[in-house]
Amino acid sequence: KADTDQKRFEELAKSARSDVILCGHSHEHFSKTVDGVQFINPGSVGRPFDGDVRASYVILELNRGRVNVIHRRLNYPHAKMIRKLRKAKFPPLIVQSLEEGVSLDVVKKQLFDTLTEDKIMKEAKQWAKSFRYDKKHTGHVAMLAEQLFREMRSMWKFNVKDRILLLAAAHLHDVGWDKGRSSHHKRSCKMIIKNNQLPFIKSDKIIVGLVARYHRKALPQAQHKSYKDLSPNDQLRVQRLAAILRLCDGLDYEHNQIVKNIQVKGDEKTITLQIEYQDKVDRIDEIRLEGKEDLFKKLLQKQLQIQIKE
Repeated sequence: KADTDQKRFEELAKSARSDVILCGHSHEHFSKTVDGVQFINPGSVGRPFDGDVRASYVILELNRGRVNVIHRRLNYPHAKMIRKLRKAKFPPLIVQSLEEGVSLDVVKKQLFDTLTEDKIMKEAKQWAKSFRYDKKHTGHVAMLAEQLFREMRSMWKFNVKDRILLLAAAHLHDVGWDKGRSSHHKRSCKMIIKNNQLPFIKSDKIIVGLVARYHRKALPQAQHKSYKDLSPNDQLRVQRLAAILRLCDGLDYEHNQIVKNIQVKGDEKTITLQIEYQDKVDRIDEIRLEGKEDLFKKLLQKQLQIQIKE
């Protein structure tokens, strides 16, 4: 993209050993010179970015060792294409983005801003409906995650959008079970990120997918795909949301939905989780977090105690 970090352009200019670099993928026309290397993106046909639905291309003129770039837009049977896409039942959001000449992220942001939280969750669960996994479990984990989110909101400075992303990840974290238990957390992540039906822009889908991924197994690592590309603030955001989901998934490890309430109490050295059960539990060893409190403890840097609330 034209707004790619200047240092990245400098790295590419140095490593490419070329006078001219033709770019693609972002579908956005630009021409800029960095350290004597000319970067050119002709734009695209069918994936507009600026509200102009016409095809975008460039004419390159070579003149005495210089490359002149002439940007052109060209009409094509746009309306006919839209009709064919609708007839073929392409996803409505993709058709809308092509019809309006804007990116899919712009359309999704417009949709997200107009939807209520209930409708966002309804669309997320509707997408996941066809996959085979324990939806009672994920729904219960989402309920617990919402409680723990409220308890931690002030300490971790969460906003309203964080809550929506957490609940989406909670409801969807097991969609990868459709292909079996092994590595289902990674499959869930990929399925969420790649799906175009979810009402989230790409950056938000990545966060939802990563939070779902880290509900089990490895903690976030600097080299992990998608996670490594996030800003430091978003990496911390993923860690905190994943810590909540991970712990709540541990509280329903047996998929029996017996935990009904969580409260958090704490001092300088210790955080206490007060757990209330549907049925009375007499022995604390019946609480099976299965080690899933690890990320929560790591972020808080405090001892974690479990207390059964009478």
